[in-house]
Amino acid sequence: MESPTTWSRLVASLACAELRDPDATWRFLVDEGLLRATPEARRALDAALAAERDRVITGPSTASRIAHHLAAFATPAAHAPDPEAAVSQPRFAAWLRT
Repeated sequence: MESPTTWSRLVASLACAELRDPDATWRFLVDEGLLRATPEARRALDAALAAERDRVITGPSTASRIAHHLAAFATPAAHAPDPEAAVSQPRFAAWLRT
């Protein structure tokens, strides 16, 4: 697994999100401006989540592998550094309360 100190906002947000709930994960990523809100992006997220569902983690983290699948749909904000999810974790916690 990669070091969390190297995470981008997209990877960190995926690490914080409830990946078992694709709808909530999708809404959070779009609300945060990390993914374009297109049907193609949503299908890519669903496909990436399905591919990771039963996978054993070897190499990069699940969040990193999913982020790689979504790279074509990521906004510039998604590439901002977010070591240890310092930005994404509190934003996800606040988003859950809304």
